[in-house]
Amino acid sequence: MEIKVNNLENCQSVLMKMIITIILIFVMHTSSRAQGEILEGTGIILRENSAVGAAGILFGDEANNNFDLRVDKDSFRLNNLIGPGPTDVFHIDSFSNLGLGLSSTAKPQAKIHVFGKGRFEFFDKSTPLPHSSIFFDINTNKSGTNAWIGTSSNHGLFIGTNNTASNMYLDTLDNVFVGDFDSYSFPEAEKKYDLFVNKGVLSADYAMAPVNNWSDHVFSNKYPLAKLSEVEAFINKFHHLPNIPSEAEVKANGYSVHEMTTKLLEKVEELTLYIIRQQKEIEELKSLVPKTKK
Repeated sequence: MEIKVNNLENCQSVLMKMIITIILIFVMHTSSRAQGEILEGTGIILRENSAVGAAGILFGDEANNNFDLRVDKDSFRLNNLIGPGPTDVFHIDSFSNLGLGLSSTAKPQAKIHVFGKGRFEFFDKSTPLPHSSIFFDINTNKSGTNAWIGTSSNHGLFIGTNNTASNMYLDTLDNVFVGDFDSYSFPEAEKKYDLFVNKGVLSADYAMAPVNNWSDHVFSNKYPLAKLSEVEAFINKFHHLPNIPSEAEVKANGYSVHEMTTKLLEKVEELTLYIIRQQKEIEELKSLVPKTKK
C-alpha cells in the first residue's frame, strides 16, 4: 500500500500521520477497503505496494516516495528514501533496541544504536533572552580516527556523579580541573599548566618525562658561585634564597615540580661547593698551627 501526502507538512504533522498509518496497516489487512481509496479528512491515499516485502507503506510528495514505513515479524522501521541509498530514520527491533540513522539492512546492536554524529542542545541560562545554545556532541575527532565527546559551542564540560558537577571540569582553554574548582581561579597558572587537582594526587609511583635542563652546570668551572656575603645580603633584603621563588609568587602562581627540583638541586650543589671550599680553608689553617707552635 502507499500513502501519498498532498504536501510535505511540518515534522509534527508527519509524525501524527505516521501514527495513523500504523493503524491503517492493520485495517488494510483486515478489511475490504478498495486500493487507492482516500481516507476522508487525512489527504492520504492507500495503495497496495508489492515491492515492500512486508506490511508497509510509502509516502512522499506528488513525484517521489520520500519515506518507507515497514512493519514485519521482528521490527518496525521508517526508512529515508531520499539520497544515494536508503537509511533508517529509526528502527525498533523485537528486543526493544532502537536504531537511528542505520543502513536499511543493518540492525541495532544495543538499546540505543546511533550511526553518525549525536548532538544534544541546551539553553545557556547565563546569557540574556533569547538564551544562546550549548551544544554537546558525540562524534569522531577531526581526522576521523578516534571517538570524541565534548561541546562544539564555546562552553566548558562538567563530568560528575551523584548529581554533582565536582568530579571533573574541562574548560575552553584546554585545561582539566579535577575536584571542586568552582571557587578557585588561577589566571597565570592556567596559561602554563593543563591539569589542576584540588586535593592533590596519591600515586604508587611518579615519574617525570625526559627534560633537557638539569643542575649539573653548577659544577662547571665557569659557574659564577656567589660569595656567602652576597647570599647573606640577598636573604636580608628579599627574605628568600636567590633563584628560588618567593612565598608570594608561589601563592599566586604555584610552581613546577621539575623546575623546583632543579632549583633545589642547584642549591644542594652550591652548598657542596661551599663546603669543599671551607674544608680547604680549614685544612690550610690546620697546616699553619704547628708552624705557629714552633
